[in-house]
Amino acid sequence: MSNFIQVPNEIISKLTSRSKHKIAYLYVYIRNQINDNRSTLNAKEKTKLKYGEALNLDEKTIYNYIKELNRVDLIWGIGKDWGIDHRYNVYHFPEIKGDNFIILPLFIDDSSLTTEEKGVMLFIKANCDKGTNHFHFKSMAELKAKIGVGKNSTMI
Repeated sequence: MSNFIQVPNEIISKLTSRSKHKIAYLYVYIRNQINDNRSTLNAKEKTKLKYGEALNLDEKTIYNYIKELNRVDLIWGIGKDWGIDHRYNVYHFPEIKGDNFIILPLFIDDSSLTTEEKGVMLFIKANCDKGTNHFHFKSMAELKAKIGVGKNSTMI
């Protein structure tokens, strides 16, 4: 795990399903597990269950979200590998080129926010001016459209 987590701004254009905020947060959660300078993570096969518990989602949902991350090229090379006594899931993250933002790992541990709220926060940060926490919008409708929440959502 590093001092910060780098996230591509393209999450706002690549993730478009109704679950986009939760999927974005899962991406950050998995990416935070990398503990060296490589872009590959070997996670015990039971890790999906651990992810599900941490994000308050069932294992099948985690599996589907990881498939979606793979489909939109935010995670590559999902595979399996054998360790000494158990199997590993192997996740490879493509190099982040272009616009991106960083967040602190403390964000992941914040228990005052739900998974959905953390995902919305990621979409807000992806829309901020480069290198800042400043986000321009003219109306609530524009804000909700930019971060992908429904116009009747009470989240904002």
